[in-house]
Amino acid sequence: MLSALLARRSPGSACQAWIGHDPVRALSVDTLDQGDFVRAWAVQPRRFAWLLGAGASASAGLRTANQVRDDLLLRVYAERHGLIRQNLNANDPNVRSVLTAYFDGRNGMVPFGSADDYSCAFKLALPDESARRSYLQGILKGCRPSFGQRVFGALMTAGFIDIVTTTNFDDLIEQAAAESYTAVNDVSDPRRLYVAALNSVDRARRILSAESHPLLVKLHGDFH
Repeated sequence: MLSALLARRSPGSACQAWIGHDPVRALSVDTLDQGDFVRAWAVQPRRFAWLLGAGASASAGLRTANQVRDDLLLRVYAERHGLIRQNLNANDPNVRSVLTAYFDGRNGMVPFGSADDYSCAFKLALPDESARRSYLQGILKGCRPSFGQRVFGALMTAGFIDIVTTTNFDDLIEQAAAESYTAVNDVSDPRRLYVAALNSVDRARRILSAESHPLLVKLHGDFH
């Protein structure tokens, strides 16, 4: 339902987590059995923080970072070779092979899979910042939270989730939390979601010290 790393906030001890993906296990993080995690979270939800990755938004129909990268590069490839972008299907193995052969570490692109291939594709295809913003707004237009994200928003409103960090730049978690808050409309305990980026340290510190509102930290900023 959600692609997430669920980490226990335990001062003075190693981070313990339930992890469903082998690459993360390579980080030598202690793991919890899923049943152990669920029982522990049920009785002390405020001692856990959540990390949401691309899978959480992909379930709502949004493109993944690789899909966005490929779309941008296909636009550049079509322009350079006098082709029509709409005739190039990124899911076609032949097209993908050509795209990789042309751009993987070549012709202005860093190697595919490197830490900055996503941002490099944006700079190559849309060097103007306002154009990048418009492109992202077009992708996000009309997107609604998935079932899993709506459940997540309800858990935030109910007080079972306090801290979330995400690499995603969309606002689907914010939408889900707002919908849940509006449905409950409990003015005696307004658990509105607060959002902070990496440059919003003071805001995050105030929220965490008060322990009165859920906090969403957007590690890569958002599409604005």
